[in-house]
Amino acid sequence: MCEDHSAPTRRAILHGGVVIAAAGAVGLPGRPLRRLPLRSSARAVTADGTNAYSMAMHIHSSFSEQNGSMDGQLYQAQLNAVDVCWWTDHDHRMDGIGYRDVTHFTSFSETGGPGQGGAWDWVKQKSGSNTSASGGGIVTNPCSPNDPVAGGSLHLAAQSSSTSPAKFG
Repeated sequence: MCEDHSAPTRRAILHGGVVIAAAGAVGLPGRPLRRLPLRSSARAVTADGTNAYSMAMHIHSSFSEQNGSMDGQLYQAQLNAVDVCWWTDHDHRMDGIGYRDVTHFTSFSETGGPGQGGAWDWVKQKSGSNTSASGGGIVTNPCSPNDPVAGGSLHLAAQSSSTSPAKFG
């Protein structure tokens, strides 16, 4: 039996529809996804007035995966208009055996307790076109009520003055 190969098959039509839908969902080459500021009035709003955000809620960093970087993840998030990234790591190191299992953030230098390793020194680093709103440091509020050492949290904010990423850590 001979088939006429000049007419498209149902499978080819469905495949083409999937490709077009995927292109619409992720954007076309040379046409980046529309990025809106987090509090933009142009964002989708629910019936109760809250805004929608694009989130990547289970991302592995190099702590779990060994390769790649969090910078690479953030770069891809920016390219794909992802607003919020939540890193999730789990492997034997996350059990805390032989590693520090608590940080109080009461200063930029901290010595761990017995079996918690040596001193940690936090050093501020920034890159990109940070605005004056970028910054951070040790703050006393908010602070976890479960921390036995009261009054310590780390606050960081990075805001870019251009379309290029700003980093503050």
